[in-house]
Amino acid sequence: MLRAPWPGVLPPHVELRERFIGDEEALDLFRRCGLLVLPYRDASQSALVAAAYFFRKPVLATRVGALAEYVQDGRTGFLVEPGDPAGLARTLSMALADPERLAQLGAAGRAWYDEQRLVEEETLCLMYAQVAQGNHGEHKEGC
Repeated sequence: MLRAPWPGVLPPHVELRERFIGDEEALDLFRRCGLLVLPYRDASQSALVAAAYFFRKPVLATRVGALAEYVQDGRTGFLVEPGDPAGLARTLSMALADPERLAQLGAAGRAWYDEQRLVEEETLCLMYAQVAQGNHGEHKEGC
């Protein structure tokens, strides 16, 4: 049995897209949105969090899987309990009522993203240097 994707009228400025989103459309959506909402019931992780942070967008997510490791409640976004639509609605309303705070959270998300990328790049550079020098198990400084 098919059910309607949304039981009521969507709030202004909210779009529901239940289909595959290609790269160009995704880039446009990230540029235009103010907040990424991930109301997952179950998840392990989501690359969408990093994408949101890259575009300086905060994330509202449920506490499932590893999402709580990447969304720092009150610093880079908001966390709510899964299966709590009322809590999700309250948090979403609160978030959307304060665009200045959303911008601050988005900036903190981008700073987190930049820090993580730097650590990843340094780790990869070190690993490649060790492999190139034949020092697979030794730790050497620098790249």
